[in-house]
Amino acid sequence: MKKKRLVTVWLIVGFFLLFAGLSFAASWGKQAIAATKESLVVLKISHSLPGTSKGLKVLISKKVKELIEQRSGGRLKVEIHPGAELYKDPDGLVATARGTIFSQVVSSDALATWEKGIEILSMYGMFDNREHVTRFVADENGGQEIFRRLEKKGLVVSLYQSGTWMLWTKNKVTSIDDVNGLKVRTTKSKMEAASMKALGCIVYPLPVSELYSAAQTGLVDGAVTQPLSIASRKLEEVLHFALQKPAFNINSAGMAVSKVVLNSLPSDLKKLVLQSINEATDYTNDQAAKVDKYYAEKLKASGVTFVTLLPAEAAKFKKRFKKVHEAFVKENPKALKGLLEVAEKLEQTK
Repeated sequence: MKKKRLVTVWLIVGFFLLFAGLSFAASWGKQAIAATKESLVVLKISHSLPGTSKGLKVLISKKVKELIEQRSGGRLKVEIHPGAELYKDPDGLVATARGTIFSQVVSSDALATWEKGIEILSMYGMFDNREHVTRFVADENGGQEIFRRLEKKGLVVSLYQSGTWMLWTKNKVTSIDDVNGLKVRTTKSKMEAASMKALGCIVYPLPVSELYSAAQTGLVDGAVTQPLSIASRKLEEVLHFALQKPAFNINSAGMAVSKVVLNSLPSDLKKLVLQSINEATDYTNDQAAKVDKYYAEKLKASGVTFVTLLPAEAAKFKKRFKKVHEAFVKENPKALKGLLEVAEKLEQTK
């Protein structure tokens, strides 16, 4: 009788444990499913352009979003915040370095506040064409050195070349003498102002929104910018000539990504994200070159004359620019000297 009771007790205990185990498994399963759903990582990209803009910051952001979400199988979501709705460039770079956001898409000038070496990319007359910039960026002691310095400060940067900056004028320029005393609109860039002054120009730092009226009224005779900027503001109506060669600058911009956020991702997702950014950068480079060519052809068709200087005259421009390069390197030898040597070496071996 006692044995029967003991068996009955053990059966009851067994059923209880089985029921409790099934309940726990079901509960754990629900938690695991919830955790899986909650494991979706949101990557926030910030930039200053309106979301409807056709600018390259918009283009690269959308391409990165497309590639990451397509390849991550629902594990990653990318949110794009245009129009500086999250951050303007300086604050956005701080937020990126801290890991508050995934990325701020910025100009190279904005990155120069974090790393002086990147000023090499803003120097007028330093790079002849896109290929020259591409070789510099890929060089271990050139662009890769700049990237290593930025990464130490929490920013993983991928650069693309946006527009080719030329001198646009009211009157035709065929020699360096033609720019002596020329009144030229500039940005607030110290590098740009020094370069134009080296040519003998008088500089007027003005917002680009005021350029049309300034040229129309005679306040300025010219400006340095890219074909897209001229065409989008109808500046060909007041600036009829473009100095095509020598190119003053191949403008660079880039996607600054948070090292903190990258390192928080599983290794497979980190690899996927970096690969997507690299592919988006290559895509943006290709599109930028097409945009440059398209708007240059459009401006030619509208009556703008594109001028290529004779080699002897082009060399005079580059000689003046080189003095500016040397002055800036003297101010920041540690940041710029080695980079200048790499850029010059690559120009000689093109």
